[in-house]
Amino acid sequence: MRGAQSLWSLVCFASGMSTLLRRSRIFDPESLGGWRRDTPRQVDIVTAACAWRRARSGTSSAFRQTFFMYGEDADLARAARKLGYHPAITPEA
Repeated sequence: MRGAQSLWSLVCFASGMSTLLRRSRIFDPESLGGWRRDTPRQVDIVTAACAWRRARSGTSSAFRQTFFMYGEDADLARAARKLGYHPAITPEA
């Protein structure tokens, strides 16, 4: 799970700021700040390493063949939002 990629997050990553200042809400925006992952929360992207709790009709067909590796989780989260779902994680999962 992570925050959505933005021009600012790319600049921070390319400059090394997101590595130097890990979990900073300003310089490491994709890490979701100091959130300890001990409470449920909606997130921008559920990473591919996490299991989707429910398979919904139409969501599985949102996987596009154009993604060989990397980015498919962001694309799937975008497709799920278009279908009205809200990517979220919970400590119980």
